[in-house]
Amino acid sequence: MPRFVSARRAKDEQTLSGRLIRRICRQIFPRRNEYNDSEADFEELVVDLAKFGIATRGQFRQLLTRNRRTLMQMDRAAFDPAE
Repeated sequence: MPRFVSARRAKDEQTLSGRLIRRICRQIFPRRNEYNDSEADFEELVVDLAKFGIATRGQFRQLLTRNRRTLMQMDRAAFDPAE
C-alpha cells in the first residue's frame, strides 16, 4: 500500500529547472532584486547546483532561506562592473 505523501513534500521533491529556480527566487527575494527575466540563465544554474548536490526544489529553497541574510547583504553592496 502506497504511503501518504503530503503536498508540501511532493513539491519539495520536484526536480529543479530554470523556470522553477526563477519562481522560487521571486517568492523569496524582494521584487526590486528582479533584474533578469531570462530562463536561459537559470537553466545554467541547474547544472552548477547539481555539482553541489542540490537537485530538488526543497534543497534549493533550504539553501536560499538559510543564507538569505547574507545574500541580501551582498545584494546591497556596491556593484563592481569589473566582476
